[in-house]
Amino acid sequence: MKKPHYGRYLSKIKVTRKQLEKLYWEDGYSIRDIAHQLKVTPGTIIYHFKKLVLKMRTQHQACLMDRCRKKNSDSILQEKHHLWKGRIIHFSGYVLLRKPHKYVLEHRAIIEKKIGRKLRRKEVVHHMNGNKSDNRQENLMLFSSESEHQKWHHRVGLIET
Repeated sequence: MKKPHYGRYLSKIKVTRKQLEKLYWEDGYSIRDIAHQLKVTPGTIIYHFKKLVLKMRTQHQACLMDRCRKKNSDSILQEKHHLWKGRIIHFSGYVLLRKPHKYVLEHRAIIEKKIGRKLRRKEVVHHMNGNKSDNRQENLMLFSSESEHQKWHHRVGLIET
């Protein structure tokens, strides 16, 4: 593996703002991956992101994408595969959907569509049969808070006190 050429600038290797955005946001490559492809240092990529005022992922988004990539090591290749359905199974068992610039939990997206509004952070979506990847509408139940969710579990006897 060749070492990156320090001092090489993006203008010399002919990369546009749109190409950088596509690699980072749409294709899901990390700063390190982009730097490796362009044979520059990650610092050079970060410098140009700041210079071009490109939005970078939050630490949470980066961590989530990294975990998805570790669980599905070929996640970038999967998205380009002809059978790609736009979903990834997260290491926790939940299904993530690919939306522009981010992944969202499928069960929350289904409930949001059903009720016609965005869910509040406190609201909890419960899988009736306990299978986190079974996101049929009839298998999902919405609770206003985690405490309401736990009360329901105690009422039906699924959690011993």
